Amino acid sequence: NGKVWILMGSYFSLNCVALSYVALYLGRFGLQDYTIGIIVSVSAILGFILQAIVGHIIDTNPKWYWRNLLMVLALLELIISVLIFICHQINVPVPAIAVLYGIFILITWGMLPLVNTPSFYYTAHGRPVNFGVARGIGSLVFAAVSYMVGFFSEEIGIEFIPICAVFFSVILD
Repeated sequence: NGKVWILMGSYFSLNCVALSYVALYLGRFGLQDYTIGIIVSVSAILGFILQAIVGHIIDTNPKWYWRNLLMVLALLELIISVLIFICHQINVPVPAIAVLYGIFILITWGMLPLVNTPSFYYTAHGRPVNFGVARGIGSLVFAAVSYMVGFFSEEIGIEFIPICAVFFSVILD
């Protein structure tokens, strides 16, 4: 149960940074709410496709264990988060930052089936997991991270958002 709780907390920390702070982060670069909405919508639609692909890979290819694929996606999240931070620091054009943030959201959505899989995997192998408690812990961590990121984004600046993404990507990996 503990491993699944940590996984849920780590994932929903990353999810919080990706989805709850996209408007604040991209809005500070001058993007309109409408444009940010398009970025989130396209990322969610592509995330739906990525989730289907990830699920298919895990279900049909024994070489890709759910944990290995989750590590690959977490590594991609880490790379994207670092790129977002660097782009912010060196004044890369806003459309490039927006695309990177969209990819960040996309990968976050793509991880969801891999985060849910361990509960069923461990239960099927004789180690029952209380999925409701695990998801509840994810929600509690989401709430705490949301407060923390909001507070420090106000105190330090929006560059704190990709720093958090880097941190939570490392924890998830």
